[in-house]
Amino acid sequence: MAWTEPEKARFRALWAAGETVSAIARKLGKSPSSVKYHRKALGLRERDRTPLERTVRVGMDDDTYRLFRSKARRAGQTLAGRLRALVLSDLNEP
Repeated sequence: MAWTEPEKARFRALWAAGETVSAIARKLGKSPSSVKYHRKALGLRERDRTPLERTVRVGMDDDTYRLFRSKARRAGQTLAGRLRALVLSDLNEP
C-alpha cells in the first residue's frame, strides 16, 4: 500500500529526530522493511552507528560503505580494524 504524503512527512521528521527503524515502523503502523525501503526511496541517507563510522563514511555513498562494512565482517574485523589494516597496507606500499 502506498504511503500518503502526511505519512512521508512524519517519517522524515522521525528519521531526522534519530528514531530507529523499528520505532518508526511501530509509530507509523508499517513494517520495518517498508520503512527501510522508503528511507532509500525518499533519498534519506542510512545513519551512522558510531563516530568511527561517520569518519569512515566521509565521501562514501551508501553502497560503497555497505561493501566496506561487509568486507570487514567477512574478514572478522571491526570497522576500526579494517580501516587500520587498509591504512597500514597503503603505508607499506612503495
